[in-house]
Amino acid sequence: MSVTVLEDIAKNYQSEGQQYYLVNSEGKIFLGGNGEASKNEQEELALKNVFADLALTTGKEENRTKSTINQLSKTRQLVSIAPPTELEGIQELNWQTLIAKDEAVAFADQRKLGFTLAIGIGVTSLLVGAIAPI
Repeated sequence: MSVTVLEDIAKNYQSEGQQYYLVNSEGKIFLGGNGEASKNEQEELALKNVFADLALTTGKEENRTKSTINQLSKTRQLVSIAPPTELEGIQELNWQTLIAKDEAVAFADQRKLGFTLAIGIGVTSLLVGAIAPI
């Protein structure tokens, strides 16, 4: 599978506030958050230069998610790391997949729900307070 196919896949599945990264076994990002592959080794970024406090998984650990700051965009993101999986008939590449999503986008629905509940409770309290003296 060529890297251009991976670029196309990453670009097709990106959504607002979300980036996909592919990281090789040396901790270098070779498919970045904008969905473009690095063309040579000089363009490859070390994972620690993008997510300073994030470490790659070792072995067959479970997926994990961590809140960290993206050093390039200066935004707080939830980053999920998926360890490499073995597929029958395919050479093991030891690549790891990272999906980063801005916390503002990830928790937007939760904030909207909290705001709606607060308004609902306030209106209900006012109605009960108005009806109680009757």
